[in-house]
Amino acid sequence: MKGDIITIKPEYFHTSEAIVQFLEHKMTASDKYVVCIAGESGSGKSVTAVTLSREFDKKNIGNLILHMDDYFILPPEKNHQNRLKSLKNVGKHEVHLDILQKNLDDFKQKKNTIHKPLVDYQKNTIQEEEVDVSECRVLIVEGTYVASLKHYDTLIFMERTYKETYENRKQRNRESASDFIEKVLEKEHDIISAYKPFCHIMIDKNYNLVIHNPENIKS
Repeated sequence: MKGDIITIKPEYFHTSEAIVQFLEHKMTASDKYVVCIAGESGSGKSVTAVTLSREFDKKNIGNLILHMDDYFILPPEKNHQNRLKSLKNVGKHEVHLDILQKNLDDFKQKKNTIHKPLVDYQKNTIQEEEVDVSECRVLIVEGTYVASLKHYDTLIFMERTYKETYENRKQRNRESASDFIEKVLEKEHDIISAYKPFCHIMIDKNYNLVIHNPENIKS
């Protein structure tokens, strides 16, 4: 998403380095590997995606990040107004998860390019872009609801909840505190927390790495 603000702390790199070291031997049997990073708003999904990408770069492993925020059906301001009409408008149905799934599948099927939406947060617009993935070996997909996708290889879950991420959200300047926003985040929490038991890797509240269900990580 254009216009997003991401603050990276040193501990993020240590965690991502450990993840890449753990995954390297899992990737040997697959030409195209997909890592999904799920969690609540401000939990560290974006910074984890960016630092993972940089760690893969260090090892000359081509990679690409897909941000779920680019796949919202409505641009940011219109989506917010739609939520104000009813909290029933909050949920997975706000997002083109079908397009995100197609992009993931096209990558796994070794397509050379993918066509994806691109949100400009400042301009409040949604554009489309074509991305060359021919040299990418790893696809990193991050977002609140990406755990509901299929055909990924590893699922990382950020443990921190919206109640613990207020300062992170404030720094990104994505939303102002209000009772309404808290209700939105509470509803998102109820949806995403159901996927926690199925993760392969968890990043806890102190940004420590916890291997969870390692036997189910695809290789």
